[in-house]
Amino acid sequence: MKTYTTPIFAAILFALVILPAIATAKPGGDPGLLNPKRIERIADRLGVSEDVAKQMKSMVFEAKRARIDLRAGIDKNRVDLQELIHADAPDETAIMAKIDVIGQLQIKVRKLRVGTMLKVRALLTPEQRKKLRKLMAKRMGKRGRKGRRGPRGMGPPGHRGE
Repeated sequence: MKTYTTPIFAAILFALVILPAIATAKPGGDPGLLNPKRIERIADRLGVSEDVAKQMKSMVFEAKRARIDLRAGIDKNRVDLQELIHADAPDETAIMAKIDVIGQLQIKVRKLRVGTMLKVRALLTPEQRKKLRKLMAKRMGKRGRKGRRGPRGMGPPGHRGE
């Protein structure tokens, strides 16, 4: 009987302590693209017209509103997930379905960010897009190793000591 007690106890401990922490972990912070001040600075550096700058800011504010709604949905579903996990008899199917819902909302947040970036970039002239690429490359160069994600040495090709 003792041989089964330890694995069962470990599984219960995992389900009650570790699983909720993993399932409710939040991805990174507020993306810089949705910062109106940053958009203003970029617009100034690129020399865009006042009309285009207003369009860019309008897109950013629209995306921020949508992001708030999506994040609220994620937070509400995380609470639901915690409730499901902490039930006396957790329903694995319901828990996995809730994780899927949270995952889909997180994907929508990421798509919103990328979609906003593409819409803003579409307002720029080819010369302004070229200048933007140079600004971003310069910015990434200043960030150095801090800006890279993943384990050490897993940066883009040419930056891994190759």
